[in-house]
Amino acid sequence: MSDKLATIIVGFGKVAAGYSRDEKMNQHYQYATHAQVLRAHPAFAWDAAVDPSPEARAFAKEWGCTRIYESVDDIPANVTFDVAVLATPSNRLGIVRKLKGIKGVILEKPMAENYEEAESLVKECEDRNIVTQVNYWRRSDRFLRELAGGRLTQLVGKPQAVHVVYGNGLLNNGSHMIDLVRMLIGEISSFQINPGATWNQGPVAGDLNLLFSLEAGDRVPVAFHCVDFTQYRENSIEIFGTTGRLSIVNEGLINLHYSTGPNRGMTGVNELISDKPMQIESSVGDAFYRVYSDLANAILNGGSTASSGRSALATERVISGIFSLYSQSKVAEA
Repeated sequence: MSDKLATIIVGFGKVAAGYSRDEKMNQHYQYATHAQVLRAHPAFAWDAAVDPSPEARAFAKEWGCTRIYESVDDIPANVTFDVAVLATPSNRLGIVRKLKGIKGVILEKPMAENYEEAESLVKECEDRNIVTQVNYWRRSDRFLRELAGGRLTQLVGKPQAVHVVYGNGLLNNGSHMIDLVRMLIGEISSFQINPGATWNQGPVAGDLNLLFSLEAGDRVPVAFHCVDFTQYRENSIEIFGTTGRLSIVNEGLINLHYSTGPNRGMTGVNELISDKPMQIESSVGDAFYRVYSDLANAILNGGSTASSGRSALATERVISGIFSLYSQSKVAEA
């Protein structure tokens, strides 16, 4: 009998496997999809997929899946799995309730169609001792984990101000960046909507690109701005500390550290040496793989994951609150 974790993917779209077709992405991300990780990771045994689309099921067959279903209802009663990867956008709570015997789940974000359902999903998993891992993959990125473990203070001192840029939807990329702020700066204590253009864009139905600001950690101000992804992509965070600045740009592919030195335009004060940054090697390429390693370790050895359902609820609570404030806000035009 195999000691690997028998795994099924529910929802065989872009993040499950489709991005593996992007040659440029493959140059920088060794693991860009669930399928790529599962084919390589020794802790998992994967040969099953679920998707209502005939094209997606045909693609799963190309990946070597031998058990392919149109719906979770089609899975035979005597077939069980240890791990379920939920990459379908809807009814995840219902899917978890139908999958008996699972020990762990990987959830794409947003976890559910609303915050209340996300809470119910997390409770269902906790009640059944199912280990949860929400795919906020930056929490498994080696460099970002080093920052959260103390390296950020070494590089920039105490954070004073943070600027975040995102696009393609608050529920999509915006959620990743809010979660990254929580990881690096601290828990979020307040937030507000800022004036500015908003627009619909992104893969999640009904998603918006909103401007907002929040306080995190030791009352550090964080400003969120969004850009139009039809012009260019960017998800970035810039942290201005007491002794330096750190810029994580180009979606984590470029990390730049700016130290301080004597100001060139005034005597007796310092400046950030903005024309001579030190580039720090990116580790985004294997972060997705480490998401799975973290889950396997929690299932086999106990403990929680880096991005548990309970942790992700804190991020989704903020997002729900931002949408609620936006629906109530009225900005007077000058």
